[in-house]
Amino acid sequence: MVNRAEILNEKAVYERLGTHHGIIHCFKALNESIELAFANQGDLSTYIRVNPLPSQKFRVKWIQVVVDAFSHAHARRVVIQDISLWNILVHENSLKLSDFGESSLPPLDTDMLYMNYGCISSMKVHFIWNLCGRGALYTNAMYKSL
Repeated sequence: MVNRAEILNEKAVYERLGTHHGIIHCFKALNESIELAFANQGDLSTYIRVNPLPSQKFRVKWIQVVVDAFSHAHARRVVIQDISLWNILVHENSLKLSDFGESSLPPLDTDMLYMNYGCISSMKVHFIWNLCGRGALYTNAMYKSL
């Protein structure tokens, strides 16, 4: 069953995020459905299980893309709530964030440095500083896998 509130929220998130190389492209967001680009290599969790470990140089590039995508979301005042390997898609060997139905949209003038992230604090989330000149959130699973 489709959760209409999540679709409306995800639509608002995609509208706020706009286009970014580290976020799956949204072709069309309606009140009833969202049309996203196809990720030809599936989700990162499955990719890691079925493919050989990429080179360290390649993994660093992936981490930089994810850091940049989270930084972009943060700058657009989007708090991504459902951070998991299943919500990071792989398309042509590039990572793309997806699934923003549970994300929060604080007001655009919110000071994100002092914002209370609620459930994120209970997720064993690490904060990376200056990997590519910015910070980003990512889970233990991604860190161990990459």
